[in-house]
Amino acid sequence: MIAAGTVFDGSLELSCNLHVDGEVTGTIRCLAEVTIGRKGTISGDLEANKMVVSGLFDGKCSVNSLEICKTGRVLGEMRAMELVVAKGGHFRGQCIEREETAEAEAESVEAADNMEQDKAPSQA
Repeated sequence: MIAAGTVFDGSLELSCNLHVDGEVTGTIRCLAEVTIGRKGTISGDLEANKMVVSGLFDGKCSVNSLEICKTGRVLGEMRAMELVVAKGGHFRGQCIEREETAEAEAESVEAADNMEQDKAPSQA
């Protein structure tokens, strides 16, 4: 957690959730969820599984899921597989649909193939 009144400038690499009520400038790489509280700000580049914005994000982000809450403001370039903007939330910039990773696609194809094989009548 980056508490209110805290200013951080630099790089963060995390495997756990991050909640920002203070101010972060720099690069964030998070395997989990990044939440920006109402008074929180992040400026820079961000990669995460999910980002929930109630404060301000200004920069570039690449996420699986981006949720902009009613008090949230997002400025910049976003890459997301899923985008949710609540009534009152603001987005200004460019949003590009993020494609699944090659590994996730391969797993999906393999699972579909296995399902088809399970459905096929057995030949004895």
